[in-house]
Amino acid sequence: MQYTPVNTEIRNRSWNKHHTVRPVFTALLGIAVLALMSTHCSESRKYGIIEYSVGETYMVPAGSEARQPATIGQAVGENDTVGTGPASAMELTIRNIGTVRLGENTELFLAELQAQNRIRVRVDAGNAGFFVRTEENYELEAALPTMVASVRGTEFILSPESPRGEPNWIALFDGAIVLADDKDGSMPLEGPGEVSLPAGGKLDASLIKPLSPEAIALMDELKASIDKEPRPDTGRLPQPGQPGSDLSEPEKQ
Repeated sequence: MQYTPVNTEIRNRSWNKHHTVRPVFTALLGIAVLALMSTHCSESRKYGIIEYSVGETYMVPAGSEARQPATIGQAVGENDTVGTGPASAMELTIRNIGTVRLGENTELFLAELQAQNRIRVRVDAGNAGFFVRTEENYELEAALPTMVASVRGTEFILSPESPRGEPNWIALFDGAIVLADDKDGSMPLEGPGEVSLPAGGKLDASLIKPLSPEAIALMDELKASIDKEPRPDTGRLPQPGQPGSDLSEPEKQ
């Protein structure tokens, strides 16, 4: 039998073809999986929804400095910023925790989602009203430059400046909260009252004051800031529910 030598050029070309396709396919598959995981992780960090807005409202995505018009139904989350302009208002729902209402000229920074159940937000300007349910699976931390409030089942206002010009101000209307300062001090605030903590200050029970008429008027204004404006297909926004109760949806018209 006559021996026919193998064409090594053809054999090598065939081997290279099959063994080149496999790494390329594996690399493409890996890229697709990473993209899918990235999208899933990105979506999982979105823990708020813009439910209603009136007037000039905006959103600044994480990693950007450019303002974008906020839209109803838009998801927001970790390291995003939302805000309002003059004569404007916005309402957010935060997971199953409750509702945040922003008054005019207000900016809210949505900080880290910690351990998947602790959400921190920070009021950088203006006034924000919080209507928080008692929810065992989640905890909300609301921050100012000098103190942080850990809250469940409460109604309160947080602002860098009170209506009377006091710095780093919180007014509690219902429920109880725990306040912490930047010097490792903490104290409970139980029942209606307000606290202002200037830079360099330390929390102390002597800082607790009764609710002022200005605080009560501001809460009434926040509650009414969106209700006075009808929304298409949703009617008027109901008043926020009492802490611990379901926040009912507006009736369809």
